[in-house]
Amino acid sequence: RGGGIERACTPPLDNRRGERIRAMSGQAFIVVDPVSTGGVVAVEAMQRGYSVIIAWSEECSEDMRAHVPDVCKGIKYHAEVEEKSTIPQTAAAVKAA
Repeated sequence: RGGGIERACTPPLDNRRGERIRAMSGQAFIVVDPVSTGGVVAVEAMQRGYSVIIAWSEECSEDMRAHVPDVCKGIKYHAEVEEKSTIPQTAAAVKAA
């Protein structure tokens, strides 16, 4: 299984030049509650070279967090943050990540 995860996160080839797409320098993709479709979106963003930060909302229980697609299991995200009391606090946590 581990090899599949690595392959899923390998940047795809750029069709025009046949080169690997370079990481999107300084750009991040934030996924809130990356369960189900959100997890697949996170993998797609990683394939496109983005650093992926996941943010967990208060509504997403520990049990719910375990419901990620197989392709997402074991992925190491750039960062993981928890929802804070206010939107500005949550935004600051994401920016700090």
